[in-house]
Order: sequence, then C-alpha cells, then structure tokens
Amino acid sequence: MADPIQLTLVLRPPAASEGISERLLAGTYDPAQTKPSDTAADPADVKAVKDFAISRGLQIVKEDAAARSMRVTGSVGDIEKAFGIRSDDLSHGSVQTLNYKGAVSLPGPLNQIVIAVLGLDHTPIARPR
Repeated sequence: MADPIQLTLVLRPPAASEGISERLLAGTYDPAQTKPSDTAADPADVKAVKDFAISRGLQIVKEDAAARSMRVTGSVGDIEKAFGIRSDDLSHGSVQTLNYKGAVSLPGPLNQIVIAVLGLDHTPIARPR
C-alpha cells in the first residue's frame, strides 16, 4: 500500500474527569460546573505523544486536546516501527486492505497515555452484493 496511513491516537482522560461518569449515572453531574480543562488531554501528555510521533517519522495532521485525540500519518514502514507491528498489505480484486499482526506496543509511559490506536486495520467488514 503506497499511500500514507492515517491513524488516530486517543489519549487518556485527565484525573479531573474521573468522577464525571459516576456523577452522571447518579444524576448529580452538572455540566455547567465542568471546565473544558477538566475533560481535555493534559498538555504534558499531548507533548509526549507529539514528540514520540515526530521522532518516529510520523507527521501530525490534527491535534485536538479537547477531544483527547491526535491524528498522525506515515508510511507503512514508519507505522510498523513506531507501534511494533507487522502489517500485511492484501489485495482483494480492486480493493486493497491493510491489517496487522501482533500487539500494538508503545514505549514506557506512552503505554499509559495512549489508550487506543485507531485505523490500523482496513479490512472490509462487509461487501455489497
């Protein structure tokens, strides 16, 4: 697959947001009392993920601390090295898919900061008939 791959990295919620779901379920949550910084990604986490991505040859496409996400793009080789995976580039007729083998791995503290890596598997779920 010659085209660059775009991934979305989802960052952990800040400590300030830990009680929100419990308060929401209990009916005591008041969104007016919640500041945007209570649910946005920690700036230090954003910087750590950004530094990691750049050091692995990935480009930052979009950074959204409020949504706790970062979109990165890179070649298949750069993605494989950055996340410790082996990818398979498969062709099914006119459809090219990308999927991977193994567990996604991140170095040290990034394992706690990045809670999801989305976009590594492009295998079609269904086919039109």
